[in-house]
Amino acid sequence: MAAVGYNPDTKAIEISAGDTRTIKIALKDENANYDAVVFAVYDKTNDVDLLRIPAQISEGKAVIRLANKHTRDLDAGKYKWQLRFVSNPETDEYGNIIANDDDDNVMSAFGPGYKKLPDFTITRDGAYV
Repeated sequence: MAAVGYNPDTKAIEISAGDTRTIKIALKDENANYDAVVFAVYDKTNDVDLLRIPAQISEGKAVIRLANKHTRDLDAGKYKWQLRFVSNPETDEYGNIIANDDDDNVMSAFGPGYKKLPDFTITRDGAYV
């Protein structure tokens, strides 16, 4: 895989720390009807979410914009990523999606279990910017 990329077959994402990229991931029809998408990167070695950002839904795809600030401080290594679809969400004062009402529906794009989540690999390919 190239230093920056998305493999539609394996769903693996590889990005150089600090790079800015937009990744578009085709959605199944049942996922396209949700109001919001959350993209999360998970470190299974210490059970921590490293990154959680809202994604857009456009033309049947989840559109994830990874900015410099999202990945520049992450250690090089292999993590896992997930898309979570939410209907009728609220947001906090920072724009983070919150699903805490009884009428919020949340559905994971992958699962069950972390072993089935696709890889998210961070490489360290140069100077810190």
